[in-house]
Amino acid sequence: MQTPIYITPNLSYSLNKKKSKYPHVKLVEALREYVSTKRTGDRLDNDKVISARFGVSNVTVRAAMLDLVKEGRVIRRVGAGSFVTDPSIHQYIAIVIPQAILSSQQDPFAKMAMVSILDALNHNDLPYKLFMIPPIPGEEKWPTPPAFMRSGLTSAISKQEIRALIHINIGLDCGDWAEPLERRNTPIVGVTTDACTPYRVSVTPERSIRQAVRYLSNFGRTRLALLSWNNRNSYSGGEPETLRVFKEALRESELIYYPEWARGDVNPNDESSAWRAFYDVWTASSDTKPDGLVITDDRLFSGVTSLLLESNIKVPRDLQIVTHWNKNSGILCPFPVARYEIDPAKAGLMAAEMLQARLENPDFPPTVKYVEPEWFTEGQYDSLHDSSLPRLIRHSSPV
Repeated sequence: MQTPIYITPNLSYSLNKKKSKYPHVKLVEALREYVSTKRTGDRLDNDKVISARFGVSNVTVRAAMLDLVKEGRVIRRVGAGSFVTDPSIHQYIAIVIPQAILSSQQDPFAKMAMVSILDALNHNDLPYKLFMIPPIPGEEKWPTPPAFMRSGLTSAISKQEIRALIHINIGLDCGDWAEPLERRNTPIVGVTTDACTPYRVSVTPERSIRQAVRYLSNFGRTRLALLSWNNRNSYSGGEPETLRVFKEALRESELIYYPEWARGDVNPNDESSAWRAFYDVWTASSDTKPDGLVITDDRLFSGVTSLLLESNIKVPRDLQIVTHWNKNSGILCPFPVARYEIDPAKAGLMAAEMLQARLENPDFPPTVKYVEPEWFTEGQYDSLHDSSLPRLIRHSSPV
């Protein structure tokens, strides 16, 4: 009895030569699926059997088998037949990132997390390949299927070259690009806030926003502003999560919410967006100004500093600031602020460790880990009024 060849329904349909202009390509895809059901060392059906089963010529079968040999999936022995090789020998870890993060002005967190991941993979002698997903001009929502194809990732997934995958700031909510990997139970780990990624390392500003509001309130600051970027719910037209949490934190501290001072749409990748946003906040009223400011991205803070200096706004006397900070980002602080610092290298290491755990244990349960911030105050005040804050905030000398 001949061993059946397992193929997906769409492939069996397309292998009909009358309906497909590319019998070789489709046969290679079907044979990859067939080989993936076998164990290392298993003998495959001979070319004549495969030719009859798929209705293609022996020449097409030999050419398809040669592709599998080049990919390292099959070894052909004269007089003995074709045998399955160990696929892990030729597979690698795919690291998937948006091409934009390599820009010097964009996303220091993602870049430093990526370097940390590469260090961990090198330390464990795990081969990897970097896939940079390019933006497609004219498309608001990306990455899209054309972007994944241009990066070479779609081809690598089709050829089953990927042993495991780490994505940074991409997410599984960007179409169905990872569906073939999920179907094969290929380990996928994300450094992302995307809730569709069940195995991920994430940074959430929500808890830090609450603590920042409490911190400012403890020093008598009652008119608080927010500059943040959180595109969760933005595609569906919903309220940014950072804005929702900021409102709740104000209510908890019995403070008034000033909608003209709260921004949840300030994109840190736009160098001038923070300057414009803070200008709009500061000039929204000629009578009343905010006396406290929460900033959820250090690039936004960097954009605001120039306007603060130009306008001769005294920090922290006129405006007390709490800002997010990426450790070792290189951004300078020209005046005393309080900051909650996130370590991107720690996020990368946590993602690499999670991936290793998945490789070692296919039944490893879905896990979400958060990178907790460290708090610092810089030359502002000598005492804190909330008994819970001294455990969270460390004092250091001004930058």
